[in-house]
Amino acid sequence: MRPILKLAFALKPHEVGKPVKSTYGWHVIEALTPITKQTTTKLSEVRAAIRQQLLQQKKQDEMRKWVDDTQKDFKSKTSFQVGYEPPATTNAATTPPSK
Repeated sequence: MRPILKLAFALKPHEVGKPVKSTYGWHVIEALTPITKQTTTKLSEVRAAIRQQLLQQKKQDEMRKWVDDTQKDFKSKTSFQVGYEPPATTNAATTPPSK
């Protein structure tokens, strides 16, 4: 077990551990609450929440695709009066990397 985790799980509530170094720098850890035993949630208890989250992600992906496609379709059909053209924006998800 990594030293930082070993220290964190060895502390009693409200006890402050000695400084420990990780790849991100030095840390001082204080245990705010007692360690609770690890539990596993049954799939039947979270199935609806997972389904809802996946459905929401799918809706967002479809909406993003529709917006991108619509923008591409209307790009050549849209013109702006001089001085009113919006600034060019780049979408990292749809813009191919430059070489």
